[in-house]
Amino acid sequence: MEELFMTDVEEGNQQRPELALVGSSCLFCMVWRGRLYIANVGGSRAVMGSLDPFDRFNVRQLVEDHNARNRHIKKELKKLHPKDPTIVTYNFDAWRVGGISEVSRCIGNAYLKRAPFTLTSSFRVPQLELAPSDFTRPLLSAEPAISSRVLNDVDKFIIFGSGGLWKLLSNWQAAEIVHTN
Repeated sequence: MEELFMTDVEEGNQQRPELALVGSSCLFCMVWRGRLYIANVGGSRAVMGSLDPFDRFNVRQLVEDHNARNRHIKKELKKLHPKDPTIVTYNFDAWRVGGISEVSRCIGNAYLKRAPFTLTSSFRVPQLELAPSDFTRPLLSAEPAISSRVLNDVDKFIIFGSGGLWKLLSNWQAAEIVHTN
């Protein structure tokens, strides 16, 4: 999906340079033969509600947020960009990759993956952002985190939500709403 999108951006860059600014998270889940398969890119999240053997309610986050506030993500980015002291910075009340994106992985956002998109004369960076033009390695990735797990009778529901939901509700709050309704 990422390559198709990037090809469209490349082909339409002169006529529609704003395509280089478009990006999205993607969360995919599939149940097959009693097993849950999950692929995630970006700030979307899957949370499972289940009951333990004593009927106590449990909540489990099934995917890692690809968010710059995540300690693991910060470490990963610093390892990938050892010569860039600004690869993860705190501004506009959030940790950001390159001072711009809260997520480290997404589909799109070509201007943070391929420097030539920021160099075209028709490119206009979003207000309050500084587009890096000299990076040699993509600042963001489209590589999904993939996992699977066996589903059990105690697993009751899965909540799929975008980053906006998880800014408003904790995993527990969202699961409690579903569990009690």
